[in-house]
Amino acid sequence: MFVIGHRGCRGILPENTLDGFIEAIRLGVDAIELDIVVSLDEEIVVSHEAFMSRVTCTFPDGSTIKEVDDQKINLYHMPYEEIKAFDCGLKHHFKFPNQIKIPAYKPLLAEVIIACETYCKQHKIRPITYLIEIKSKPELYGLFYPNPQEYVAILLKEVLPFQLKSRLVLKSFDVEILNEIKLRDSKKRISLLINSEESIDEKLKQLNFKPEIIGPYFKLLNESMVAQYKSEGFYIYPWTINELTDMKAVKKMGVDGIITDYPDRLINLLSSGK
Repeated sequence: MFVIGHRGCRGILPENTLDGFIEAIRLGVDAIELDIVVSLDEEIVVSHEAFMSRVTCTFPDGSTIKEVDDQKINLYHMPYEEIKAFDCGLKHHFKFPNQIKIPAYKPLLAEVIIACETYCKQHKIRPITYLIEIKSKPELYGLFYPNPQEYVAILLKEVLPFQLKSRLVLKSFDVEILNEIKLRDSKKRISLLINSEESIDEKLKQLNFKPEIIGPYFKLLNESMVAQYKSEGFYIYPWTINELTDMKAVKKMGVDGIITDYPDRLINLLSSGK
């Protein structure tokens, strides 16, 4: 069972932060999952939103971002140095009341990979896999995200020097992005994400290729579906499973990996043999 820390270990430390990723590795994950967007100066920024979310971030002076303003703080229209000045680790997260609060900023993708690779080498830990979710929506091309051709070109150039090979999985809900990746580099491992309102079969038909991995919302699955998709050669990494009862149920279905905000819970469950 592949243990995948969602946005690092969001239930424990602030999401998509260097400290969160390192803590996930320390806990023993096989992979970290993270989200990316693009800044004005074409830097790949690790962030779930393409704007400065009031839920996780505050202005550089510590003041609160109001609900009417957060989507106006568009990362695609900001240079990275301006993005980095915002704090995204000290604000209380209503979904994760026990999350430890620390000063943090939105790091660059290259910064995250370097930090994680260095930590693994220093502590003699088996190198981890990176599941990189490309945040994108067709209706927002040019507004919050680059168009697929530009976006993919920037991303592939960014990850090339690291030579991660099979330790890199690129994933998205946006099929246009995934089709562009496979067109430019057929060897890249791809995960098709499926949300709770979508059909796995119907979304697979939107791709111009067969992805290596499918990443559905976990409640879309049952044991027979998992067996069928695995017989067709897919790996299955459902998201985002946080409660032990759900972890046990999904594990019993025979999935290949689980994405969770609490990798410590999943690791303990797997260690218990239950």
